[in-house]
Amino acid sequence: MIQAYISQWVEEKSTKVTFILSVLCYLFIFLTGICDYFIESINVFIFYTFLVVFASLFISKSSGIIASVFAATSNFFTNKKFLMYDNIAIIYFDFLVDLALFLFISFLVYQLRKALLREKKISRRDFLTGLGNRRFFMEKLNEKNYNFQNEYSVCYMDIDLFNTFLEERGMPEADRMIKTAAKFIKARYPNVFRFEEDRFMIVFNENDGYTAFTKMSELKKDLQLYLARHNLSITFSVGIVFVSKEGFKITRILSVLFKVIQKIKQENGNQIKYVVLD
Repeated sequence: MIQAYISQWVEEKSTKVTFILSVLCYLFIFLTGICDYFIESINVFIFYTFLVVFASLFISKSSGIIASVFAATSNFFTNKKFLMYDNIAIIYFDFLVDLALFLFISFLVYQLRKALLREKKISRRDFLTGLGNRRFFMEKLNEKNYNFQNEYSVCYMDIDLFNTFLEERGMPEADRMIKTAAKFIKARYPNVFRFEEDRFMIVFNENDGYTAFTKMSELKKDLQLYLARHNLSITFSVGIVFVSKEGFKITRILSVLFKVIQKIKQENGNQIKYVVLD
């Protein structure tokens, strides 16, 4: 749960939020240094460490480095006041040790940040085609429904007789067909996902369902001709749901899509149908 929250935060925050967080982080380091300088009885090293970790994990790599320098510098001035060494070089040595420690912590935390982002990206991508997978599709559709602003269409592309193709041509050819189809679709409509083994989902931000219907008709025709030229003759069944207002759950949208596809399959496939949810 915490891992998912952190990875979502570091990926989605805006430039404005990053700037505000950076300023607040540096301000807290300054205030921590003030407290450390005037109050002799407290040890604030742990607070410096926390702020360096925060900057590296939730803001950026450069913010973590800057926070490390600020924290080490603030600690240096406090040491210079209270540590009365005969050799001033010891205080500078302490500063370098603190700086190295904070930079090392910043580096480790930033590597954790990169790993979290990499894990999130991998977990939301289909390994064969590189498209977003079912999980990514569900997240995007949830986000679109939650922040509903415009009408949109969800298109479901199902490969007809995929199991027959797989049995006759084998897995390598089936994989080649899937990858070729995915590349062709993505070149036209980037907002495409591999929903299941033989099924794709495409989301259109359209003002009416007929526009999506027209686009999918052209795509279906061109894609089937393109695959045929690559010795991959196959047809597609396409269902389209036009969502005209907010309030529809994803389960309802998918349920309607599945029913549309089932009806097409009962009519031997290779068709396009669309319905309107209003």
